[in-house]
Amino acid sequence: MVKTLPEKQRLRLTWAVDQWSDWASDPPLNSRPEFINVLNNGVSNHSFLVQSEKQLFVIRLDGNNILALNLKREQEWQAQSIAWRHKLAPRPIYQNTHQGVFVSEYIQQSPHEIEAEIKTTADLLINIHKLPSSTFKLDIIERARCYKRLAIVNKPDRKFDIEKIWLLFLPLAKKANELCTKSVLCHNDLLRANRLLYKNKLIAIDWEYAAMADPFFDLAVVIEGDHLSVDESGQLLNFYIGENNISQAEERLLLNRALYRAIDLLWHLATGIHPQFL
Repeated sequence: MVKTLPEKQRLRLTWAVDQWSDWASDPPLNSRPEFINVLNNGVSNHSFLVQSEKQLFVIRLDGNNILALNLKREQEWQAQSIAWRHKLAPRPIYQNTHQGVFVSEYIQQSPHEIEAEIKTTADLLINIHKLPSSTFKLDIIERARCYKRLAIVNKPDRKFDIEKIWLLFLPLAKKANELCTKSVLCHNDLLRANRLLYKNKLIAIDWEYAAMADPFFDLAVVIEGDHLSVDESGQLLNFYIGENNISQAEERLLLNRALYRAIDLLWHLATGIHPQFL
């Protein structure tokens, strides 16, 4: 089946598999992994499932636009390694930033729907935000500026609209930075597709946007990205806050929701993916 892939992908995938003796798997591999199938062809990468004996792995190959999208793979490796050590993410197995290769263990999602998903999502957020610090901090203004530049290149006819979104985004980002009392390690893309039910708990995959950031931005991503209702949004916030007295929680959440909507629009314009709400 690997022969049916485009030549460039096939050659890069073959190279990645050929490095199998350097993969930090547990137990160590005894044989070269075999290609199983394509998992996805995303905006910033292409993912493939491979297998060696009973062990399954995801090989991800970088796309052409990771620099333009302000993605830093060393940052992802560090965050996912921290999360894996605390059983909140798949184990990272191998990385070569020069070749644009990232390998992690493959987690098969449990077949049953999880009960009380809002509560378990809040628990996942709480546990992620308790993780040890990363050395990388999210500069959300710089990330949005990268999206803006790429959006104007890709859609010059929309430059006026892009500039309007940027002018909306900038004061929101500055205000959010002022209200953020403490940065914590955040996933920053914890959409439903990036949450897996494994051994009766939720874990997170795809840590490419992870960095030290405002925890309320993580909540905003879940609410806006998953299109939660007013009641569901309130439940998520209440579960997350719990017994803690977090100052200006509702104001920070509303601000970060508006911030996420603005930066998400810029991301869609930068990547050429048409959002459903436009």
